[in-house]
Amino acid sequence: MSRMPRSSLSVPDIRSVPVFIYAITDAEGVVHYVGKSDKPNTRFEWHISNGSLGMRKWVAGLGYLPSLRILCEVQPGLDASILEKAFVAAYFKVNPGLLNTHGTGRRAFVKTRAA
Repeated sequence: MSRMPRSSLSVPDIRSVPVFIYAITDAEGVVHYVGKSDKPNTRFEWHISNGSLGMRKWVAGLGYLPSLRILCEVQPGLDASILEKAFVAAYFKVNPGLLNTHGTGRRAFVKTRAA
């Protein structure tokens, strides 16, 4: 199983290309994961086949492939991690079971809220 590097919100994510904040959703449109990538379709495919154990178990239990939804486009030169964190916080309020596990995951959000 190949591993993609995990991002950290403590380091700004400023790129020279557009970055997309995306959500992975079930058939009802419920968001189960929020992420960022300059190649969201490739990243989505990686999540489905090589993502976290929680993601793979969730997908297997669905019986169908989830959907990718682009939430916003971050223009080059802007910090994508700030927007990603804001989207994670907003969707965490709706679905505390988000599958994010590092950096932007529920543990990071809970720590941020408690501080």
